[in-house]
Amino acid sequence: WYEYDAEHDHILGPVDIPPFVIKYNYNKSYIIVQQDPQGRNPDAIYDKIDYKYPAGNDKVYYWIIDKTNNSYYGPVLYADFLKKCREKKINLTFD
Repeated sequence: WYEYDAEHDHILGPVDIPPFVIKYNYNKSYIIVQQDPQGRNPDAIYDKIDYKYPAGNDKVYYWIIDKTNNSYYGPVLYADFLKKCREKKINLTFD
């Protein structure tokens, strides 16, 4: 199960996406997420993972959650996100 927590702007489930979730979309196999980590509490621990933001906290990042095996890809920048979506044939958008 996955759930968007609007009060805290994050996604909860077997893989947690920390605040701030800007947009998300999903189908039966995947969830795609657009996230801005700037406003998150740097001391908070989400899913016991210390998320590393490769270009710093002042960028927008993207995530792919594979619901079939509760794995994730991210945080990554948009170009890497698009490449992975093409590789996995994920036909979801943020519209």
